[in-house]
Amino acid sequence: MKNLRKIFNGLPRITKLYLARSFFSALFFTWPIWYGFASEQLTATQVGLYFSVVYVTQLIGEIPTGIFADKYGRRKSALIGASLLPITPLILYVGHSFEAYLTAAFLYGISGAFLSGSLDSLMYDDRKVDSTLFRKVSMYDVTLFQSGLITSALLGGFLYQLNTFLPFLFESLAGVGSFLIILKMNENYRPQGKDVLQSGKYISYLKDGLKYLLATKELYYFVGAYLLFTVAITASIEFVNEANMIGYGIAPAWRGVAISATKILNLLLLNLVIYKFIKSDQIKILFISAVSIAVFGLFLVPSIHLFLLVYVLFNWISASRSAFLNPIIHDKIPTSHRATTMSSLSALIGVASLILYPAAGWLMENFKQPRVAYALFFMMVVLASAFMWRSQKKEVSPLT
Repeated sequence: MKNLRKIFNGLPRITKLYLARSFFSALFFTWPIWYGFASEQLTATQVGLYFSVVYVTQLIGEIPTGIFADKYGRRKSALIGASLLPITPLILYVGHSFEAYLTAAFLYGISGAFLSGSLDSLMYDDRKVDSTLFRKVSMYDVTLFQSGLITSALLGGFLYQLNTFLPFLFESLAGVGSFLIILKMNENYRPQGKDVLQSGKYISYLKDGLKYLLATKELYYFVGAYLLFTVAITASIEFVNEANMIGYGIAPAWRGVAISATKILNLLLLNLVIYKFIKSDQIKILFISAVSIAVFGLFLVPSIHLFLLVYVLFNWISASRSAFLNPIIHDKIPTSHRATTMSSLSALIGVASLILYPAAGWLMENFKQPRVAYALFFMMVVLASAFMWRSQKKEVSPLT
């Protein structure tokens, strides 16, 4: 504990605030009960459409908000996004119709667009942060984010049993906390060359953002793999895993306990084993690929005991995906277009989610079995693994 405190105290102020915000951003108190609550008003297909609206809205807003962040300030962009976070959980609770959920989805999408890439870019380009420290902080970020998930998942189910409004209220308050932390951040960037973003150049700037994201054939494959991994993992987190737990008859409070227990075990394994041995980018890619294929393949087996065991492995990849893969992308893009390029990545994720989320919901609804969605995800991660290894055949040169 003393070592952790010593490490934290030695970090630059911007990274401390970044990590604190990461904890608050992970306080999803509605997580263990969200799908069960939503399914009282929505079908599984409508749930998929809800998430599609989130990502479509984010898709439409990604590039303008990325340009806004690079031109007018990444902190300002993040504050606008964070200001919407306290509102959306309350709309979900009060609204009892698909239209209310779509309104919340729109606000979540706008919030995500303003937040996407802003804080990562703000920290990566800070004068006191280099590439090595960014990678270390990305690892610490996993621990803080997972700690937030553990806390909220453990409490969320019990809060729901006390009063159905409490998880939504606590999640709204966590949004207020995120906003206040970002408010304390400052933009203090490293000296750099002339800012290439000029007034009236938005279209060319947008083209440049996409150009840097897909600059080489190897990077093209890497980004394609990243999209497939991300959609398969996030769709499982956001509704498929909970639907499967409900199918196995696990009550809300025990769903929260199951999520928290596996994440505690996951944190121990990540910090005591995985992070000690998985150092190089190629080993990280191998880890994500192999574990993803194993997880979604085993999720297809109809066994509650196997599901709970494999759920630990699932948390390995959900916790480490961003920390392992995002720095690789950040290394390949220039400072001047960083937020816009990362927004372009989120926009592409939105396109993929627009198609694949409703597809997963449709499969669950029509086959009356949540596990069938895992078959789709299994095919996606197999293809993603092939893309990822194809991207490593040739070293990708950093873009300048």
